[in-house]
Amino acid sequence: MPVLFSYLQHPMMLCLKLIPKVFKEINKVMVFYYDPETNDIVGRYVEKYDDYSSYHDLDFSDIKDKINTHRQQKKYANWYAMEELGFEHESPKEPKTRQLKLNEEGQKKILCLTFENKNDHKSDIVFIHFDSLLHIFPVSGNKDLTTRDKSIIQNVTINAFAAFLENEMENKGHFENVAASTRNILSENDKLKKKNSVLIEKQGQMALNQCYLYLRKFEKENPEMPSFEFSEESENILRMYTGKTEDLEKIVTQAAWAAANFFYEKTDNKIVIHEGMLNFGKVAEKRAAELQETGFDEDDSKKYFKAIALLNKYEDATVYALNINEKITINTIGIHCKPIKVTGAAVSDSIKKYKDDFNYLYAKYPDKWLHVKKNLRPLSSKIIDKDLYKVKQA
Repeated sequence: MPVLFSYLQHPMMLCLKLIPKVFKEINKVMVFYYDPETNDIVGRYVEKYDDYSSYHDLDFSDIKDKINTHRQQKKYANWYAMEELGFEHESPKEPKTRQLKLNEEGQKKILCLTFENKNDHKSDIVFIHFDSLLHIFPVSGNKDLTTRDKSIIQNVTINAFAAFLENEMENKGHFENVAASTRNILSENDKLKKKNSVLIEKQGQMALNQCYLYLRKFEKENPEMPSFEFSEESENILRMYTGKTEDLEKIVTQAAWAAANFFYEKTDNKIVIHEGMLNFGKVAEKRAAELQETGFDEDDSKKYFKAIALLNKYEDATVYALNINEKITINTIGIHCKPIKVTGAAVSDSIKKYKDDFNYLYAKYPDKWLHVKKNLRPLSSKIIDKDLYKVKQA
């Protein structure tokens, strides 16, 4: 089960968890500490009864003054008997205290440790209720430990836990610095994404405005025709255009001729250019042939041109996405396809449709499309089913 880093937990909760592992023969551990989130003192304990696996809240309202007295101390350690403290974790309503005699030293088996709390600059408190001390400091004849013996135990214990907690707090400081830097990076990335989103939106609108300029030019050159306009779907597609300007003019001009000749539909004396009239395929394939045909056999260039064009397009989109540190998925590849963006579903469909062709081309040209094969799982050379691969005869 995932857990927080130890240094992200309150130091006193760390003591509750660690002390039973260090000292085996204890009855329970109690802690009292200032919690900055509630701006109050919290009391908790763990005990042998539940195998130190459950942490319980303490009601210490009746002895809060005693706790505050201990919290005035800085780093120190001392031994107590239950009679001296006057309370247990059940918090009796009328706690009683009495001073022990010198010959009752053996009853002092509760070690109190205090550690400075950096938030309110008072002390957090740990009470360790020992069942026996002989296992950690054996003496001959099983006699009770002397005050000197206990002094050694308490000094070693508080120094060890102070060093442990200090190390945890140093780790917490390092973590907070790293976390702050990471948050700043993520924040800057979010700002950059928002700026890119705004820029893409502006570029899309500029592309659409340019398309209307091409329409006005076409209307001027063909004054016998009515005016033209794009449908809403056509406008959305044209906003996503990322290809070359000269190609866009050809696409718009061809769409206007198609609308005028085959889909002569007037709306308010205007001819509407619908989505299906925008033919990006011929321009895209022509551009791909100009740039990528070198290196392919002539027969392959003709027979597998569509598959080659798709792989080239996906390879370029993958390289672009890697350069801007984006995760490679069919959706991101679709977004960066040129000359126009496509959906992830469209990328997935084309991979299924041309899987056999891709397998043939992978085998024939192993040094091509390295980035997309490595990073896009549906196009990985390891993912494509080898049983589907068949060399197509010319």
